[in-house]
Amino acid sequence: MINFQACDEIKDATAQTITVDGGTHEFTIDSIAFNTNKATQSYETVFESTIDINLVQTLEDNGFSTDMLTAGSVTSVELTIINPENANLSFFTAARFSVGSGADDMEVVAETTNVDPAAQSVTFEIYETNILTYLETNPLHIKLELDGSASLPAETVVMALSPILKSM
Repeated sequence: MINFQACDEIKDATAQTITVDGGTHEFTIDSIAFNTNKATQSYETVFESTIDINLVQTLEDNGFSTDMLTAGSVTSVELTIINPENANLSFFTAARFSVGSGADDMEVVAETTNVDPAAQSVTFEIYETNILTYLETNPLHIKLELDGSASLPAETVVMALSPILKSM
């Protein structure tokens, strides 16, 4: 007789949680483009990039395989204004962060609609979305969109996006 419960317990005991620092991505928003686009669309893409995670290789290097993974998620996303130093987030009211396997395959996994206009950074609300299939795809595509109604506080604004991801 095979005890499947024991097999599940062994799998649970060997399950690994791998946290992936998505890095800090600095980008510049140009006031002319931002102010022009906000008149014709609600959310504007202000940053798109890829993250080279190579989760499969990381697992194999540690003696594990992707078969052991059951889920993947975003654990935090923070957006910070870097320059001008005295600027604040008053130029947008909402933001959303998406991940995917490519530009045409993106899923919103974090959002904020509660932006303090006097603040210099905002932390996003994380959705309970399983993104394991995206984490197994290399590279991982990321996108940040802002919904703004005011002008930028300067000709250009430099911001930093910091996502943290995990698989288990």
